[in-house]
Amino acid sequence: MLALIFIFLVGCATWEEYKLGFKLEEIIGTMTYDEALSTWGEPISIFQGDKIFVVTWGSEKVGPVITTAIPVGNAAIVETNQSRSGWKISATFSIESRILKSIHYTGW
Repeated sequence: MLALIFIFLVGCATWEEYKLGFKLEEIIGTMTYDEALSTWGEPISIFQGDKIFVVTWGSEKVGPVITTAIPVGNAAIVETNQSRSGWKISATFSIESRILKSIHYTGW
């Protein structure tokens, strides 16, 4: 089993590539803004400068709240946890060509 996990991890260069389905560096200089919209949908935000614009996409899922009571003598310590998972992509495009210049992925 451990060997299979190792082979899987070696086969995928990064967790981002596994989640996204492609290597980020492969799309720099080739992906257009319209292709990015088609891939990730409507962005969360767009900031436009003189020669570039930066676009952010993302998604977050929030799990249920889980409350645990740990008895301590006649009292209890109450602990509340909530799981979160998601991703965010920040991409910089040329205003003139609308081609991807840089990209950053964050997953949690």
